[in-house]
Amino acid sequence: MAGRLSAGRIHRVATKWMKEIPNPLSSLKSKCQLPWKITVLQIELALTQVWDKAARGLEFFEQVIRENLDLGRPEKIALIFNKRITSRTPQKRFLSRVMHYGVIPVFHVLYKTSKLKQYFKEGRALRSEVTINNPRDFGIGKTLNKENLSALRKVGRETIDRLLRVETLSHD
Repeated sequence: MAGRLSAGRIHRVATKWMKEIPNPLSSLKSKCQLPWKITVLQIELALTQVWDKAARGLEFFEQVIRENLDLGRPEKIALIFNKRITSRTPQKRFLSRVMHYGVIPVFHVLYKTSKLKQYFKEGRALRSEVTINNPRDFGIGKTLNKENLSALRKVGRETIDRLLRVETLSHD
C-alpha cells in the first residue's frame, strides 16, 4: 500500500490541508507572493520477513547480532550504506549498538543522520528499517518530487538488501 504513495498524492493532501490550517505568514505570503514547497525531512523504509518457524528466526537474529556487533565501524558502514568512508567523512563517531525494549533486542547501526534498525517483531518476523533524516547524505535533494522520492526508496531498499546480505554471509 505504501508503494502507491506518490509525490503527487502527498502534494494533493498537503495542499488541501494547507488551506485549512491557519498560517501566521499568510498575509505576508500573499503580499510578497512567496511560493512554498514540500520537502522531505525524514523517510522510513522497512522490510518485514515472516518466519515459518519463529524459534528459528529468533535464533538467527540473536546470532546475527552477536556476529555483527562491529557493523558500525567505518569499513562495515561503507558496505551497508554503499558510501566510501575516508578521513574527510564528516561523521567522527561510527556506532552500532544493541538496545532492549523489554525482552526484545533491537540492533541499531548509525550513519551520519540516518539509522538502520532491526528487531524481531511479534516473536515471528524480522523487521529491518532504515530511517533517512537528511536525503543530502545520499546525494538526493530534499524537495518532494517523483525523482527524489524514487531515489530515496531505492536507497532504502538497497541499504536493507546489503544489510541482509552482510548478515547472511557472516552467519553462513
